[in-house]
Amino acid sequence: MTSIDVEEHAETAEPHADLDALQAKLVLLMAGHNKRRSPDELIREGVPLEALDRLAALGVNVVDLGIIKPRTLTHRRSRGQALSTEEGDRLYRAGKMLLLAEEQLEQLRHGFAA
Repeated sequence: MTSIDVEEHAETAEPHADLDALQAKLVLLMAGHNKRRSPDELIREGVPLEALDRLAALGVNVVDLGIIKPRTLTHRRSRGQALSTEEGDRLYRAGKMLLLAEEQLEQLRHGFAA
């Protein structure tokens, strides 16, 4: 595919149909509830450490992904501190990739079943 083909394809590609639903899932994953908050608000206010536990339950190791350093995580847990803005942003990006990958795998699964 040439760069011209890529540009043409980008113009005709549909945007993610359920962007609001995706953001709602991300807020639920990060905050543990879905109170009408944007991911940006949540990140700025500080994502609670429980979000890391929810990702761990899904098999995601936040230390291995570089979201937070082990020593920093230990320090935050001992003091009950939320994630920094940068860590919250990295968590948001990792969560978004996880949910999008899950969505794609589900579509593939349905495609093979048809």
